[in-house]
Amino acid sequence: MTFRTIASAALLAVFTAGSAWADCHLGHVEMPVRIVNQRPVAMLKLNGVEVPMLVDSGAFFSFLQPSTAAQLGLKLTRLPDHIQVTGYTGAIESKLTRVEKVGLQGSTLQNVDFIVGGNELGSGIQGVLGRNFLSMADTEYDLGHGVLRLVFPKG
Repeated sequence: MTFRTIASAALLAVFTAGSAWADCHLGHVEMPVRIVNQRPVAMLKLNGVEVPMLVDSGAFFSFLQPSTAAQLGLKLTRLPDHIQVTGYTGAIESKLTRVEKVGLQGSTLQNVDFIVGGNELGSGIQGVLGRNFLSMADTEYDLGHGVLRLVFPKG
């Protein structure tokens, strides 16, 4: 292949890709976030009940405290055998639950799984939003303006 052929193919790819991008639109869901004891906390509605959740992009999965799961009347099941939860003190007794409706600023997600276990987080925080939740879309952390945005392509 000559340089001219490669350059022509590259230009064609750039110009035809523009029409595909023109049809792409982004949607987003904003979650208000406040800083509590230097930790970002978002309010979610779990089955209609407001629950303050620590936003933790380093957590591999979202967690609920056992007291929160009990308060919400959530059914607990065993974790799959391939999942083990370990903290700095060793193995953490954990269960799995599914929340039927997770409400976010006018949007609702259906059937979201949470691990139940761990220590009480204090400061009124009742759970942790981890990567299984935060990676559903591109996540923008605008903590300076008190908002977390989940951005996703639509239509």
